[in-house]
Amino acid sequence: MMLESLGLSVGTIKLTLDRPIYAPGELVTGVVRLELTHPVQARGLIIGLNARQRSVGLQPGQQGLQFSYRNDKVWDFQVEADGEREYRPGETKRFEFLLPHDAAQPHFTPPGGFIGDVARALSYLTNVKRFPLEWRVSAFLERPWALNPKGEVQLQVGEAALKATVKRKRTTRPKPKAKKKTMTTSRPKRKPAKRETE
Repeated sequence: MMLESLGLSVGTIKLTLDRPIYAPGELVTGVVRLELTHPVQARGLIIGLNARQRSVGLQPGQQGLQFSYRNDKVWDFQVEADGEREYRPGETKRFEFLLPHDAAQPHFTPPGGFIGDVARALSYLTNVKRFPLEWRVSAFLERPWALNPKGEVQLQVGEAALKATVKRKRTTRPKPKAKKKTMTTSRPKRKPAKRETE
């Protein structure tokens, strides 16, 4: 709000997933919508898939073992979805990312490079408790020397959560309509004719 009043903000980016829960190895799909206040010149639209992992534990320090808390980015993959041009309010762009097969594992294999080195450093901590990975899809307009409009959406990853959703959907199906009972008119029973005796 304050940035908008100062004229520094040009809006935000809204991301919508096709569904909230995905299993490892699945394709995450959705739509990016530019909720801008006016047309904006930018170098490109960047969309990414990333994961962070919180961990707590004890690590060696100057005064013996010390409590440690970390929240590290262990996965970061970005693509340029569109190039340099003027972006207009209300524009949309579809995206898709392939989730790694071990995306639900606490001991996730980090990528190479600096981010991977930071994540691997966690393995040297003793008595470390690692929390499940927190996955997000994010997007931003790259504008040099200006604030970048951005947005993100969290997604749930897990086989159990996906199965539970499918099961819930199956149990909430509408019941089939009962067949209408048709009224049948019953004919009056005929009494057998009496035989005349001679």
